[in-house]
Amino acid sequence: MLKYNFVQKIMTLFIFTVIAATQNYLRSQSKNEIYSICVNRDDKLFASKVKTQTITSIENRNSSRGFIADFVSSQASKLGQSIWENYKQQFNPNYSFAIKDEHFYNQISLLGQFDPTGINFKGFTIYRIVENKNKHIDTTLTARFVVDTLGDNINNIYNNGFFRLKLDSVSVKSTKMKISRKTKSINLDFEVIISSSFIDENAGINTDIEMGKFLVSAINLPIRNNDSLINTYNNQIQQSTNCIGQCFLIPRSLGYFKNILSGSLEKCFGNGMFSIQVAVRESAKNSIINNLLFSYN
Repeated sequence: MLKYNFVQKIMTLFIFTVIAATQNYLRSQSKNEIYSICVNRDDKLFASKVKTQTITSIENRNSSRGFIADFVSSQASKLGQSIWENYKQQFNPNYSFAIKDEHFYNQISLLGQFDPTGINFKGFTIYRIVENKNKHIDTTLTARFVVDTLGDNINNIYNNGFFRLKLDSVSVKSTKMKISRKTKSINLDFEVIISSSFIDENAGINTDIEMGKFLVSAINLPIRNNDSLINTYNNQIQQSTNCIGQCFLIPRSLGYFKNILSGSLEKCFGNGMFSIQVAVRESAKNSIINNLLFSYN
């Protein structure tokens, strides 16, 4: 019996090896890979979109509307938290990206740690770059995330001190996982974490504090060199708010500057240093987040 089981295992392994060798698969075959993040900036993006606002008096406010808004916000928060908890148990990234010590504002401030003046963080783009068997460099993944300025999102930046991201475009030429060449599309799950290190107004040192987290899935993403399909796909996602999550404005660190008029050192708040981490999961099946959203409907 023992000899029979051993022979059976050897035959099974042999058959599996033959099948795997004869299948036509598409994947990245290079061990030389670069995972890069490029922060995108625009000094005038937010200033040009901000509109003037009026503060409604207490007598003219609709209290019932405020109650409904609070209730909806509370329920949405509970839904998002439930999705996060389930997601964290299932998410297993294939690869990740990171960038540190970027600045959020283009100037220092005298007003406070969360002064929004001079925000020039527009978003970021991730690149997965590989060296193929012919020693040629190829970009196999490009995904561009932008700060969402549609609707009330621009006001939330200034009024409530947080912003949202959206996936603006994505393109995949080959995958890290092994898939059949007959596969025409895949799903990508992205987890984005933005953190900051800063000195607060009480001289407390805060290191790698998580300021926000986002989750987004690119579902049924075309993976061949078909520009028409990819352009159509990106046009569709650009019209939607596709990221779950939010991020608070990056705190400015307490510091000092030399006043050009007096020549003396005076207190200020810095440019807001932050870091970005992005984890990516490839899947040929329905994405995790897609299943979770359906389960909570």
